[in-house]
Amino acid sequence: MIDTDERVTPELRQAILKVLDAPQRGAIYSIARRNYFLGRFMRHSGWYPDRVLRLYERARYRYNDNLVHESLDSLGAEVIPLTGDLLHLTCRDFAGFQQKQLAYAAAWALERHQKGKKTSMAGIFSHTLGAFLKTLLLRGGVLDGKQGWLLAMVNAQYTFTKYTELWALSHGYSEKESS
Repeated sequence: MIDTDERVTPELRQAILKVLDAPQRGAIYSIARRNYFLGRFMRHSGWYPDRVLRLYERARYRYNDNLVHESLDSLGAEVIPLTGDLLHLTCRDFAGFQQKQLAYAAAWALERHQKGKKTSMAGIFSHTLGAFLKTLLLRGGVLDGKQGWLLAMVNAQYTFTKYTELWALSHGYSEKESS
C-alpha cells in the first residue's frame, strides 16, 4: 500500500521486485520512510528512518481500527527490512499540514476520552515540553537545522493540542463528543 503523498525510490523498487520474485510466506516487509518537511527531507528528528509496514499478504494481516495513524496488526510476524526509501511528501503546504494535525489531535483526544482517559494542566504542560525536548535533543532534531527546530515546535504544538482537547472533553468544554 502506497499513499498518494508517497514516492518509491529506484532502490526501493528493486528491493520490492526482488521480494515479489521470491516472497517469504507470512513475512511483513518494513520500509524506511523519508519525510519531507518545509523544504527538506528530514534525516533526524525521529522522522527518519520512519519505518512502516507496507508489503505483506493481505489475506493474513489487517489494519487496526485506530482513528489516528492506523497500523498493521503484525503480532508474531517476522518483519524484514527492505533497502531503499519511501519518500513521504508530508509537508509541502504548511497550512494543510497544520489542518491535518488539528484533525489528528481531535481524533486522538476523542479516542482516549472514550477509553476513560483524562489529563491535567500539569499533564498538558509536561507532555508538551517533553515532545519538544524529545524531538530536538533525543531524536536529533537539532541536526536537521532550522527545520529540526521548527519540527520540534510543531510536535510540541501538536502535543499541546491533543492534551488540551482531551482536557476539554473530560471537563465538558468540547462538543466533539456529541457529534
